Amino acid sequence: MCRRVLCYMECGSLTIEGVIRKAVVEEGMNREVAYLIPTLHDRPVGIRKLSTGKRSSVIVEMYVLFNELFRFEREWDSFVMFHHHGDMMKQPSESDRALTARIRECCIALNIRFGGHYTIGIDGITKVKED
Repeated sequence: MCRRVLCYMECGSLTIEGVIRKAVVEEGMNREVAYLIPTLHDRPVGIRKLSTGKRSSVIVEMYVLFNELFRFEREWDSFVMFHHHGDMMKQPSESDRALTARIRECCIALNIRFGGHYTIGIDGITKVKED
């Protein structure tokens, strides 16, 4: 089953923020959804939906994230991850910061470049900073 939301050609001309905005428009914001965007030279090469949660939470399993990344059929050299908040506010939570730190730890162990974790709300997009 292909879980790709946007095709390569659609992503090829968009920035990371452009891909994020397009995915949120297509999915809606009635529940939290997590996505993976593999990139090549900081340009998106595609997008994968990782998981769909409830209105106030989404679970991102590390094995799912990295399995989807390694199965990606196009060349990539880094990735970003994002999800939108069901409460529609972009402000990252403590759980968002903990997830970002966990992803970074895994990337260090696997020698993979992590471009960051973004949260989305109706008030915009923000990059999650680790504590």
